[in-house]
Amino acid sequence: MLTSQSMGAALVAVIAAGVLAGGSAPAAWNALDRASEAACRSASGLSGEVQVGPPARFSDDRGVDARIVTGVASQPHMAGQAQTLLCLYHRTTGQAEVQELPMLEDVGSAALFVPGSQWRIVEVNGRPTVADREATLGLAEGGLISGSTGCNRFSGRFRVEGGAMVTSPMATTRMACMGPVEAQERDILAVLTAQPAIQPGPGGAVRLQSQDGGVLLLRPIAVPE
Repeated sequence: MLTSQSMGAALVAVIAAGVLAGGSAPAAWNALDRASEAACRSASGLSGEVQVGPPARFSDDRGVDARIVTGVASQPHMAGQAQTLLCLYHRTTGQAEVQELPMLEDVGSAALFVPGSQWRIVEVNGRPTVADREATLGLAEGGLISGSTGCNRFSGRFRVEGGAMVTSPMATTRMACMGPVEAQERDILAVLTAQPAIQPGPGGAVRLQSQDGGVLLLRPIAVPE
């Protein structure tokens, strides 16, 4: 006899299979979104007016959707305080797990430092990046960081300490860069290697800001559906 839990897991498996197969894609994604929202809401244990943010969908290799959940903490020692949680929803199993985010300001850094995330550098020190010269930053398992300045590619290692990104010296390719893209490369590498603070930016963006005022504005690169 099927229990409600096993039936729910079976339903998620059917939905996920439909999504991965590409059949009736919009309807399947919508059904999966509803399932992940319900799972994150339930796993949060929050009370009051619980808000579940839109999903940040990672690749099929990861099989995870990330959502921000806010509401009122139910634990007695929290005394009804507002609480913000990061929810990871596993698309193939229908299971959700949550982790507290101590401050709302940390949401940007939590979203950034997820292995497998890819970001586009859209501004350098307040200036848009050079047209037709895409600058990127990607994170991988084991604290690996890599990307492009719009001219050369770079790679190294990183860790997070006290809300800042600490990197190793960056290895780069050796293509000649001229004009504005040369300055762009110099400024990007200067910020990345200066232990920049990780800050939330407008509209889901993330700012990396060094102590000398250098700033990179990053926006997430969406995973194709």
